[in-house]
Amino acid sequence: MLLGLQACFEGEEACLDPSAINYDVTGDENCGTACCTYPSLSLAFLHKAVQNGDTTNLTYNQAYTNNVGMSFSIEEISYYLSEVHLIDTDGNEILVEDRIDIPVLENGTDTTFFELEDNFAIINPANFQNSSIGTLLFEGTATSLKLTFGLPLSINDSAPELFTEGHPLGTQEPAMYDSLNQNYIYNRISYYPDTSLIGGTSSVIEITGEEAVFSVVLPLGEVNVDRGFNITCTIELNYLGWFDGVDFTVMDETTIKNLIVNNIANHLSIISISFSS
Repeated sequence: MLLGLQACFEGEEACLDPSAINYDVTGDENCGTACCTYPSLSLAFLHKAVQNGDTTNLTYNQAYTNNVGMSFSIEEISYYLSEVHLIDTDGNEILVEDRIDIPVLENGTDTTFFELEDNFAIINPANFQNSSIGTLLFEGTATSLKLTFGLPLSINDSAPELFTEGHPLGTQEPAMYDSLNQNYIYNRISYYPDTSLIGGTSSVIEITGEEAVFSVVLPLGEVNVDRGFNITCTIELNYLGWFDGVDFTVMDETTIKNLIVNNIANHLSIISISFSS
């Protein structure tokens, strides 16, 4: 009888991987990766404009005044982030698990691939949704968060039309790729250097090149990260501060670009890090 009962027993399938969000200690049989859901690292952004000590949400096509008294308006901003990594107590950067084969078209006909960490996000202050960076399997203490503005230089060997629709490196509107020079645009800013021009034809700054790629490390203190939890880092950016020192009436485009690149790191901060399952 006991043998018969044992033969009739069917164990309940469940995710038995402790690293998964839906880890079920009561399960009898492991479903494998078929039913396991793994935690992700995401970024949430607070898109702000700080003026005369007042902090408000950034609003497109609104008149602002920078710290040298220049009145201007921002029509739209889009920029790339990559290599978004938590850093542990030993200074190790924790990579996400996702990988992508970067397509490169050679001789106009043959496509070859090279592998990179699939760790890219395109940010636009008009989009308030969180940006998912990738699957993160990490347990330990995180002390800081690293963000890289721009893209790995090797990405310029590819092109947006070679990527699947919806991927950050794919085709964007407005375009984040310079077809003439065959390189990605790391930061695209359309603006009105004179607020009387709002609603007309805007000026456009396109930031690219090796000198425009830089990393910012934001301290977290010491944050204990347990297995099986999604991680969301909330970051505040002051876009008005990007234009500190910019005088649109006398500066050329290269000078303005360099000032913006140098200003960005001084006008963002991490607000919180939270966990969910």
